[in-house]
Amino acid sequence: MTKQTRKRGIVVDNAVASIFPIKPFEKQFEKQNKSWFNKSRKKRHNKLITKINAFYNNTNIKPENDFYNWVNKDWLKSFKVSSKTEYIVEYDDFRLVQDKVYRQLFEIIETYLKTPKRSDFKNCLNTFYKSSKTFSTVDELRNVVQNKIIQIDGLMSDKDNFNLWKLLGKCNQSELNSYGFPLVFNILPDDKEPSIFRPTLNGPLLYLVDSSVYFDDGTNVKYKANYRKHYYKYVRELFDISLGKGHNLDPRDVFQVQVKLFNAFGCMTEKEEPDQYNKITKEDALSKYQFDWEEFCKALGFTKVPDWFITNNVNYLKCCTALLLKEWNTPAFRTYFIFNYIRQISIFCKKTREVIFQFRGKFERGEIQNYGSQGIDGIFALGLAFNTFLSNQYIAKYKNDDNINYLRILVEDLKQVYVRIIHNNTWLSQKTKNIAALKLNKMNILIGSPRVLRKDPVLPYTSNFIENLSIVFHWKFKQLLLLNGASTHNVDIPSMDWNTYPPKFTGTQAYVVNASYTPSNNSIYVPLGYIQKPFIDIANSIEHNLAYTGFTLGHEMSHSLDDFGSKYDHTGRLYDWWKKEDNARFKRKQNDVLEQYKTFAKRDGIIYDVEYSLGEDMADISGLEICTEYLANLHTYKMTTMPIRDLSFQQFFIMYAYQMRQKIFKKALSANLKTNPHPIDKYRTNIPLSRSLIFRKIFNITDKNKMWWHNTDTIW
Repeated sequence: MTKQTRKRGIVVDNAVASIFPIKPFEKQFEKQNKSWFNKSRKKRHNKLITKINAFYNNTNIKPENDFYNWVNKDWLKSFKVSSKTEYIVEYDDFRLVQDKVYRQLFEIIETYLKTPKRSDFKNCLNTFYKSSKTFSTVDELRNVVQNKIIQIDGLMSDKDNFNLWKLLGKCNQSELNSYGFPLVFNILPDDKEPSIFRPTLNGPLLYLVDSSVYFDDGTNVKYKANYRKHYYKYVRELFDISLGKGHNLDPRDVFQVQVKLFNAFGCMTEKEEPDQYNKITKEDALSKYQFDWEEFCKALGFTKVPDWFITNNVNYLKCCTALLLKEWNTPAFRTYFIFNYIRQISIFCKKTREVIFQFRGKFERGEIQNYGSQGIDGIFALGLAFNTFLSNQYIAKYKNDDNINYLRILVEDLKQVYVRIIHNNTWLSQKTKNIAALKLNKMNILIGSPRVLRKDPVLPYTSNFIENLSIVFHWKFKQLLLLNGASTHNVDIPSMDWNTYPPKFTGTQAYVVNASYTPSNNSIYVPLGYIQKPFIDIANSIEHNLAYTGFTLGHEMSHSLDDFGSKYDHTGRLYDWWKKEDNARFKRKQNDVLEQYKTFAKRDGIIYDVEYSLGEDMADISGLEICTEYLANLHTYKMTTMPIRDLSFQQFFIMYAYQMRQKIFKKALSANLKTNPHPIDKYRTNIPLSRSLIFRKIFNITDKNKMWWHNTDTIW
């Protein structure tokens, strides 16, 4: 007799207790729907039949022409935006659950602060948290800005070029601003020796969502003029508030400097390494590129200057340095340096935050509501300063071992499926197949949270939020410098993307609702924030969980072999292990994917740079195929009857389309096409499905239908 255990009031077998926690629902359902049960059973069933008939009799949208809208038409029509989430412009499960998690983090902080326990850490958290709720005043903003201008002007007053390197070094000491300065310093895993941290120096992230506005090439003249007009107004208002009237700074100078930096990216004077990995010694930096690496590093705060650094673009390094040496001490560059500091620090002052929303949120991204009005904006700074506290508290409260065990089982099976697909591949050479399979077998899967969390610092915070950010950024930068030459193992670096609007967590925070693949350590990370409903619902069907979590895992695994991930080997080392003929065949497949996305989008009157999302497009196609193969194997293993298999695949494909449902405001569509590395979810649904042989057979897709594509190539 099977040993049994009592769990949550239900007696179940030990064999399934860890992955199938059943809960009764009928009593609760009846209590919540009394009016429904007051009707006769016949009326209830007839109403259901009427709804089913209405769904299938709607001839405007047919599954063979637009499967995504056929599945989601009712949801798209009935979905209502909550006043609490109006700051979101792309509604999907990921963003809605992430919003919920943000609010849970605030609850965690507030609950902890109410406990009677006293400690230096608690006082530190309390001070920082209070400042994040009130934000900084205009006077506090002006005070920190004036101090920064004094530093900038002090360095620019002497035209000695040594001060240029000092200025660039000082600009790079805060991650909040550094990404927008002409040359951006960081310490990252070395692509060719991924177990070691090395210094890097690359170009900035350009500020405008639509980079075509930097081109004055006679196209879209009115559109670009209007865009620039809004930008100038935005820059002027930030200057007026943070400096007061009479500052004599011209917003057009900011734009013109950005144009010059943009053009420097197109400079072609040096021979580039094919893998964008350029190792530059401090001697070569000075003699070949006129960049004084030694003085720059001293200004950063290094006690011992690194002998070399890595850059992904030597042409930009050379042309940008030449530009800076010629113009860094001009009024235009002074205006640019001041703005680059103000534009980010201003998001933490209530008055300037609204100015930023009007341009970056409303005008550029089509947002209806400022995310700050919902009180969630402080969470990004709190996550940076108190990541370990928030991670541990979130894990303690929300970790579900059943979900994690389920995910571990699923990921191992899906990895095995993918390895088998690679071994059975017919277009890769044997050597390339072997290395691809090795890479998949050696892939690390990190679930829940990082293995090591760095202790949160106890720092002398004040009531001034901007000042507190400066304190934590200064501390974090000092920790960053210590990583040079250190091992990447067991190091947790909470990171943020401050250039996005709203900002977002991009590191290994446990409370992120997403999953990611990292080529430099050949690993998939699934944070705890993702391991919850609807992504994992183990009381639900395998079709549901496969469409949600299974697809996400397959998608991330596929990134290991996509146009970017395939440049790294199984250890995470940048290494070209593909044979020439394999690359040529892969390129042809990529071109066919690009052509399909262009074709499907053009039907809707949408034209966009499809190459921007190519890696995601291919991961979607192969990720879906991995799950389809898994489901086919599962039914063969269980020896289910053919009608059950047919229904199961129908349910899986429908659930796949359903989990892709997405509501985008019309005004936000343009920004989405320019900034989101993923295509619109309609195409993420229809295109991978159109390439599935089983989908095509079950839903009777022919070459007369719009869901048809000329082949069923699923890449691998």
